Amino acid sequence: MVSTAEQEQIRQALKRLSTNMPGFVSRKAQKHLIAEVAHAFSDHSSRRISVVEAGTGCGKSFGTLLGAVPALLERRPVVYSVSTVALQQQLIDKDIPAFKQFSGLNFSFALAKGRGRYLCPVKLTKSLSSSARVEVKRQLVSLNTDYTTGSWGGDLNTLSSDTLDETRRKITVSPHECLGKRCTSYDQCPYYRAKSMSDSAGIVVTNHALLMTDLSLGGGILLPKTEDAYFILDEAHHLIDAGRYFERKLGLESWSQAVSEVIESVQTDRASSAADCMKALSSALVSFSGSTDRLTGSLYKQFGVSHDEMPEDGILCRLPHGRVPAAIRAPLEAYKTDCGKLLERVSQCLDSGSETLGSEQIMALRRFNEELGHVLDSLSMWCMNEDASGSPVAKWVSKQGSSHQLVSVPVSAAVFLQDRLWSRAKGAAVTSATLTALGSFTHLQRNLGLPPLHVEYKRLPLAFNYAAQASVEIPWMDTDPSDGASHVDGLLNQLEDLLPQTQGTLVLFSARTRMGEMYEHLPEHLRVRVLMQGNTPLCELIARHKAAIDAGKQSVLFGLSSLAEGIDLPGAYCEHVIITQLPFQVPDDPVVLTKHEWLRAKGMNPFEAHDLPLVSMWLTQAAGRLIRRESDTGRITILDRRIVTRRYGHALLSNLPPMKRTVGEKSASRNVA
Repeated sequence: MVSTAEQEQIRQALKRLSTNMPGFVSRKAQKHLIAEVAHAFSDHSSRRISVVEAGTGCGKSFGTLLGAVPALLERRPVVYSVSTVALQQQLIDKDIPAFKQFSGLNFSFALAKGRGRYLCPVKLTKSLSSSARVEVKRQLVSLNTDYTTGSWGGDLNTLSSDTLDETRRKITVSPHECLGKRCTSYDQCPYYRAKSMSDSAGIVVTNHALLMTDLSLGGGILLPKTEDAYFILDEAHHLIDAGRYFERKLGLESWSQAVSEVIESVQTDRASSAADCMKALSSALVSFSGSTDRLTGSLYKQFGVSHDEMPEDGILCRLPHGRVPAAIRAPLEAYKTDCGKLLERVSQCLDSGSETLGSEQIMALRRFNEELGHVLDSLSMWCMNEDASGSPVAKWVSKQGSSHQLVSVPVSAAVFLQDRLWSRAKGAAVTSATLTALGSFTHLQRNLGLPPLHVEYKRLPLAFNYAAQASVEIPWMDTDPSDGASHVDGLLNQLEDLLPQTQGTLVLFSARTRMGEMYEHLPEHLRVRVLMQGNTPLCELIARHKAAIDAGKQSVLFGLSSLAEGIDLPGAYCEHVIITQLPFQVPDDPVVLTKHEWLRAKGMNPFEAHDLPLVSMWLTQAAGRLIRRESDTGRITILDRRIVTRRYGHALLSNLPPMKRTVGEKSASRNVA
């Protein structure tokens, strides 16, 4: 129950925002959101969870922040998790500073990111004296100048887009490579300075990937202690596939090479006082190398892989239901045991030689120790037929470059979230514009493991008058995506007709190959107006699109499904959203196939229980790109006739905002209420 004092603090903060903040508009839906979040953050008798679907334009960021006032008054940390780094930066650079400035509330805030997002000063110094390509060397020298003069603080997300991946790798370290407080640069370390700020902050902004990592470590390692914190999970529909955050890959050839390299490193070590330790480790590594070769040979035999006839990149085989045959399990279990023994040996060597080994040897062994840990994780997941919830782990063998990989992904994270988050957090607010699928929260509840008690589900009223501002059109086409090449011709004809009609257009594709094909076949006078998602950073692509519109020109964005959310294109920037195809998941995705098998085994229809709800949520997100302000108008065109010819189409359309609908017939068009 929100106390009278807490309600008054929220009212006063909202009043100050409405009065003082330029452009701030308080909407009815936002006030509902504030109330729902505040209820979850002030009910100290139980761990309450508010699940709130808040549509586009309701003012979600400020609504959730105002709802968090009870937690801020209680001086409990609020972990604000979003789906992407870009959304993190928007919160930390724009939304939260403005909220603090104009609400009159006094609190601190910080950004929590992984160690790999920050510069390691020691690694940069060493990389400067090592060999590197000319361009990499030039970038390293420039970064060193910027860091030592104070013009760059060591946050890799603030680097320019032309900073090479190779450069980034040369200036970052993994957790096991990091020397922590033993490091001479500990007090100046960008990562530890940022972590010190987040440890004491009132609001800690992070992303879902780091949140999942922290929870898997037990909580309270990278973020505030779970039991002490309240959580805001924005864009929470991304957590439906949270199992993919725990993907594990074991590259057989690359791992064998890593073992060979550490053997060479240990054998050439000359640290006299650590000689016994290093000699014993060298012997253990040579023996382990033999085990690695035997495992690789055994797996190649079982999977029918031959180095004489290397197959193309891609998936070589998938294990049905994620179940490991006995002939494969035996060598994997034996190798897993060998890994565990070597891990103990490396740890002993690090402990006994910590005072005598040089920093280079310590970092090399720490790096190998970390790699061993990853290998053990991968092997453990591969040997697991089911997780604690009884859901399977998808497993397959793929080839990438010259290496074969054992890949594993849990198909569900429901029990993990229930055990590590919902049952431990002081309270949580779960929000997104798309939490329902086909009008129900069932899909979300099942996949997020939300408990049956102490959870409230709400769909907030829409912020805009969609019936007056927007329409959905399904033009006549005598083909659909199931018709293959003929549908491609139909798409091209439609795009040639539709693209010139509006100034700002967003065209969404479900496959990169189809997007490229449409781009190449467009007439030149249309193709020059198109900006296609690909190698150009998204922020730059959007900036170029807006600049063209501002200059009075036409501009068309060609994008994949990822462009259906997270971009703000108000007014003329997006007057028309064209959906070329409903994005049903690729039927050969090994995780989807394994999940389908699992659902069938439970007596459920995979299409209705999994595929269709995801398409419903995606379609609502895509529709949300069109109307961003009260003054916006526009239309959505769906070039996939299955939405009116298949029985599931009505349910998909019904889950969209109440826009005027027009379905084209062969000889005319008819309005659909």
